[in-house]
Amino acid sequence: LPERRNDPEFHDGFRMLVGEEVQRLERMLDDLLRHARPRSTPSIGEGAHIGEAAETTLQLLSYRCRERGIELETRIRPELPALGLAPDALRQLLLNLLLNATQVTPRGGAIRLHADWSPEVANHLLVSVEDDGPGVEPELAARIFEPFWTRRSEGAGGLGLAICKRIVEDAGGTISVQSGPG
Repeated sequence: LPERRNDPEFHDGFRMLVGEEVQRLERMLDDLLRHARPRSTPSIGEGAHIGEAAETTLQLLSYRCRERGIELETRIRPELPALGLAPDALRQLLLNLLLNATQVTPRGGAIRLHADWSPEVANHLLVSVEDDGPGVEPELAARIFEPFWTRRSEGAGGLGLAICKRIVEDAGGTISVQSGPG
């Protein structure tokens, strides 16, 4: 913010983005308070569009990535249907996945967000977030979606991927991790 305080275009865009994000955070807190109650999920074609959610989320992360020398790449098929997810849930899912990727990607690395039809399952969307981080050991991969489980020693953590899992499963999908060297 201090570097761009004299940029009116930045101020207008940032002001709008912050207002929307504060409202999203308020809704997320309300959702956490109602966590135990069953919720209705929009059906396929009635929910959020991945392209719109990705654009907003990438705006939030672009400065952090630029500052760390991380390249953000996206490849999202434009004609994908709306998902069976509420817009806030989809943005939260992408934000959590991409924040995790920024935490492990080294300076000069890249994070890739792709969305396309799944080659394995007809009429299913495949969304992937790939990063140039160190990877996850196979014995730990099964645990990363557990609430409050984290490899980070600083501060609280361990809810981001658990929330992702809940969002995806509430929409009838699956989430998994694939990791290899580098």
